Amino acid sequence: MRAIKRLFINLCLLVMMIFGTIMISDVPFTAVTEAAAKAPTATESKKTLYVGYKTYQITYKDLSKSASVTYKSSNTKYAKVSNKGIVTPVAAGKATITTTVKQNNKTYSLKVAITVKNPYVSITTKKDKLLVSETFTFKAKTYGLSSTKISWSVSDKKLATITSDGKLTAKKSGTVKIYARAVGKTASCTVSI
Repeated sequence: MRAIKRLFINLCLLVMMIFGTIMISDVPFTAVTEAAAKAPTATESKKTLYVGYKTYQITYKDLSKSASVTYKSSNTKYAKVSNKGIVTPVAAGKATITTTVKQNNKTYSLKVAITVKNPYVSITTKKDKLLVSETFTFKAKTYGLSSTKISWSVSDKKLATITSDGKLTAKKSGTVKIYARAVGKTASCTVSI
């Protein structure tokens, strides 16, 4: 009787192992990989913003739809962050936005370094010496300004003239200042002729 019981138990175990293996092998591979999802990461680890200019939306890779996300600024004097991850530049300085993500029964702390600068204009292509009758085209760029349109001028039109696209023509010997202006901000450089 004992041998029959043991045989019956062994047969039941064998049937359970066979059907258990079949059931496990029917689980799609994607379901297994989704269960072991990757840790979320910020798409950018640092960002430069400008006072009074555009906001910045923090985004992440591998963030699940069911994740719980909270945001905090290390210094709201320079950069504030909303509960949706939108960073608003307040004043020139630095802040770190820390995002706490709870996903797949794990907690992640992610950081984005924010540098806030005052808007400005910069002369990007320049020359400090020109010969009389020589020409040179200056170029400038705006940072954190609502308009990229640059207006050009010179300190002394007897020494040099400059066109609306930054082309300077040297007329007489001397030293002249070149000005690039946009939305109330000015950059300058000196040219010796």
